[in-house]
Amino acid sequence: MGRHWARTRILLAGVLGAACSNAGADRILTIPGQAQVSGFIYLDRNGNGIFDGAAPGDTALVGAKVRLIAKGTVDTVALVTSDVGALVGGNPVNLKFGPVTVGSYRVVVDTLTIPHDSMRVAQIDSVVSATPGSTPYVQIGISFPAVTATAARALPLRTKVFLVGVALADANTFGDSTNSFADASGAIRVTQIKPTTVVGVGDSDRVLGTVDTLGGQRVLRAVSVFQLTFGATTPITTLTVGQAKTANGGVADAALVTFSGRLVILDTATGPAGRIVHVKDTTASLIDTLELHLDSTAIDSVSMKRDTVGARLHFRGILFPSSVPGRWLLKPRAPADQF
Repeated sequence: MGRHWARTRILLAGVLGAACSNAGADRILTIPGQAQVSGFIYLDRNGNGIFDGAAPGDTALVGAKVRLIAKGTVDTVALVTSDVGALVGGNPVNLKFGPVTVGSYRVVVDTLTIPHDSMRVAQIDSVVSATPGSTPYVQIGISFPAVTATAARALPLRTKVFLVGVALADANTFGDSTNSFADASGAIRVTQIKPTTVVGVGDSDRVLGTVDTLGGQRVLRAVSVFQLTFGATTPITTLTVGQAKTANGGVADAALVTFSGRLVILDTATGPAGRIVHVKDTTASLIDTLELHLDSTAIDSVSMKRDTVGARLHFRGILFPSSVPGRWLLKPRAPADQF
């Protein structure tokens, strides 16, 4: 009896030990670690690449579809649609994935769910590493692309873009909500600037506008201006009259230009938009003429130092296409542009 009971205890202990060992093994092999991934997708309305909050106008983007794709594969692990969101732990959240298995994931936005054809993913935490029990957070900014002045000229009409450039004139200098902005690549005119917008010559600004044409040249229309810095160096190009009348083959359209020598006034006239002056370059061997428009809002006849035929003066101003195809005219911005 004693031996039988002892043998039974040994067998039972073996079974229990095996059961406990197998249970632990099952738990390790079949229950992987998990993580909860959250995020925020927003409209970056001023194009600065960060979420500024509601005050500057950045807002949560609702209805965008975002995927988590296992890194190194094309497998979608989770697909969510953004909502209005709420603050969670101090962070805005309108995307919630998971829980998902630990690992590395790519974050991909379905661009067909972005509200404007010109918009792009401007800022994104593109890779997420999820560890057991972690709560990774991703942020995605949707905005219009930032381009140079030269690149904007090559874009299709109705494309909406940001441009960072230096203002070549003060707001409302020409009385028609038109200005020019220049960057390292060149210059481009902007039109329909909001009348209340404060723009000063030499300001470095970020402008948002839609690519359009005016006078046969690309412009940015319906521009919003976001001020960056003040007192930047205003780029200026030196041309001959012959080069200016064609904007140097169109390359200097909208540029602020001056001339290497004095210009001789050939004739003057008064029109509804101000005074028109034809000049020639005293340093050129050929007699090329250029039309200057002394805009009534910038320069009038009283503020001209010398408005007489034969006067020799230095001028600078911005080149605008004229009514004659292939020809440009010069618009001084203020009395100081005639010296």
